Amino acid sequence: MRPSPIAASRSCSRVEFASGLGALANYVGERTVLGPSYCLEPEVEPDGELAPGLNVLNVDVLAGPPPRLLDKLFDLVISIEVAEHLTRDRHESLLPCLRSCLYP
Repeated sequence: MRPSPIAASRSCSRVEFASGLGALANYVGERTVLGPSYCLEPEVEPDGELAPGLNVLNVDVLAGPPPRLLDKLFDLVISIEVAEHLTRDRHESLLPCLRSCLYP
């Protein structure tokens, strides 16, 4: 059986857009060493303790400029089940926003 890409990955920085309670980010963080990593969720606080290296930012990056803390590139950008929660007028800005945070 091949190892999981998450378990086999080197230490890297991650950002998850609309992370909800942070379950996916925590799952990844508990299985690999995280560089500076962030969960971006405008309205929800995580339920419980987060994995080491994982931080929550209560910010809506599609509503205005992202915090300067995000003025860097990340190794991995995660966005699961987000588009269906956005109004259609915000769909066009989602993908460029995600791409702008990711190393080429």
